[in-house]
Amino acid sequence: MSTEKNVTTVSLMDYAPQDSYFAEKTLPELVALFDAKSVTVEVLPSIQPQGELKLPASPSAQEGKNYVVFYDNAIQKVQQALKLEMAPTAALMQWQKEIKALVQFHRANRRCVLLVDRAAAARDLRGFAQTLATHLELGDLLPGTPVAPQQDTGTVEAVIAAQTLAQSTQAKRLSSELEARSLPLGDTASLAPCDPDKAYTEMAQNAELQAEHDLLLLQLEAVQNEREEHYAAQVAQRDQIADLQKQITALKQKQTQEDQRHAAQLKEAKAKNDSLISQLENVKKVRDAHHAAQIVQKDQIADLQKQITALKQKQTQEDQRHAAQLKEAKAKNDSLISQLENVKKVRDAHRAETATQKKQIANLQQDLSRVQEDQQSISAENSLLLLQLNNVQEELETYYLKAQKLEKSCREHEKRFQAREAELTSAAQTQLQEISEQLNSARQELETAKQELETAKADIVERDKKLEEAHQHSARVEDELHQILQSSSWRVTGPLRRIKDRMLQPQDPE
Repeated sequence: MSTEKNVTTVSLMDYAPQDSYFAEKTLPELVALFDAKSVTVEVLPSIQPQGELKLPASPSAQEGKNYVVFYDNAIQKVQQALKLEMAPTAALMQWQKEIKALVQFHRANRRCVLLVDRAAAARDLRGFAQTLATHLELGDLLPGTPVAPQQDTGTVEAVIAAQTLAQSTQAKRLSSELEARSLPLGDTASLAPCDPDKAYTEMAQNAELQAEHDLLLLQLEAVQNEREEHYAAQVAQRDQIADLQKQITALKQKQTQEDQRHAAQLKEAKAKNDSLISQLENVKKVRDAHHAAQIVQKDQIADLQKQITALKQKQTQEDQRHAAQLKEAKAKNDSLISQLENVKKVRDAHRAETATQKKQIANLQQDLSRVQEDQQSISAENSLLLLQLNNVQEELETYYLKAQKLEKSCREHEKRFQAREAELTSAAQTQLQEISEQLNSARQELETAKQELETAKADIVERDKKLEEAHQHSARVEDELHQILQSSSWRVTGPLRRIKDRMLQPQDPE
């Protein structure tokens, strides 16, 4: 009968979970398996990798306690990321950050903290419970109903996760250290307990030797590939040098022909330039004549503007006189209207004096008719004045439109002469510039070919030096690889490599 260890409480914690299924479903089933034992099993809230991980603040709360922390391995983390359509590389980087914090937490509290692979525990929950009870020296658990294991992720996600882990040396080392610090499950649970730091040190040394071996092989292969590339490049450079020499000879011949052609073009351009200069002088003479005609037209326009101004002033005076006449006639009309109203009042007041009033009324009516006739004659005179005013305005507008047409015609003639002058000047300058640019381009091509030939020669010398250094480096790498394979440390660590390979092999479910 085994002696039970003095354990009062076992606290279960889920570290950085992707969902709450494990904490809500699996951990309560695990607690139920320990009901018959004299130990308190509690489920603490899940913890997230934010800041520094710590145990409960009260030291008395830690006495007699064991904390079991469940985590996701690298394969499981990448599989979950693929389900969520996340990049596997980003998921692996996040896992490394989380596990580094967990490893530091275990180093500080390894006497009371047990690390457990969440996926391995969920696959055989009863087997994990028995392994945990054995580790805590609680004896055998009572028979119970087996717990159905969780289904694994599909094969495609597992293959992608394994490839992603294999490509990261740092993740593989961190996974090896985490495995050494974790509670062994399955077939490895029957092995004798060992110091996690020592096991990790041995596995890390083995991994470093294997990594150095792989690195040396890669360097050797890279050196061989580089040597072949240098040889091929050297052959190609020789062909390029021969082609460059042929091109230089052809360029020299072409340069001679171009010089002759450019000399002929320059002579022809000078003749064209002289012709263009004579044409330009003729254009200047024509422009001067048009300029003099334009000055005369401007003087005529100024005279027309003065006449228009005088007509406007005269029209203003006529309008003022007509307004005064209208005002005076209106005043007379108002006076007559007031007199008529007074007459009506007198008629109403003195009906007895009808005869006298009738005569007065007749006289007044005659005066009124004369006033109305005067008013009609004034209105006719006003209409005639307005008609004359409209005629004057139409004549002014006609003069103004003629002046605008003359000014516009002058501007168009001036623009045409300026455009013709600029066109002729630009054509001459463009032809001269093209000829000079062609000469400069030919000289630059010749200088560039010479510089490329010198650069090619320097590159050949430099690559010969690099090829010799690559041969020497390859010989050194082969000697170092032979020394490592023949060393006593490589032979001594052979059993450790075989033990690691056996531990990493997948276990067949029984």
